[in-house]
Amino acid sequence: MTWSAQPDATRYDVRYDNQTRKVNTVYSTSGTSYHLTGPYSGDHVCIALRAANQYGASAWTETYCFDTPY
Repeated sequence: MTWSAQPDATRYDVRYDNQTRKVNTVYSTSGTSYHLTGPYSGDHVCIALRAANQYGASAWTETYCFDTPY
């Protein structure tokens, strides 16, 4: 997944919720892309993103949910 850089952001947090496998975690990266390992065929996944810097983090984006193809 990729996104546009935000002014003054030093890191981005990716909230990953695989509702099929009951995995809910947050990954951090300094770049404007992140490669998720998984999800697997048929999983229901929800993802949200936020930007952060030394002063704190923004609100999460709207959550995007989808089913991976079989």
